[in-house]
Amino acid sequence: MSKDKLGRQMITLGETYRLRSDRYQWILEERREGFNRKTQEVVENWHQSYYPTISQVALRIVNSEAEQAESLEEMSQRIEAVSEALANNINVVLATAVPSAASHEEAKALDEVEEVSA
Repeated sequence: MSKDKLGRQMITLGETYRLRSDRYQWILEERREGFNRKTQEVVENWHQSYYPTISQVALRIVNSEAEQAESLEEMSQRIEAVSEALANNINVVLATAVPSAASHEEAKALDEVEEVSA
């Protein structure tokens, strides 16, 4: 487990994915390589995407791995590896999850409770 720039806990799945949550969503970061035209160097970027459920995050990761495979055997290996990483970290992932609010009113009420208890 690692922390993001703001010190929040983040689950690292291999070298390609990072996962965290807030009270509204799951945030998946995928490592991508880009090209800096100014410096003419290859640079690493982290693309963020947002999902309401952990199952949608898992599906996105599995689909991404499947798309990158060049053969059925490689696809199977990639999916197995990422599934194993998710399974090994699922307790940590769920422990760091913040319950999502079903509505704006509930989120507002949660904020008010936090202000009163602080």
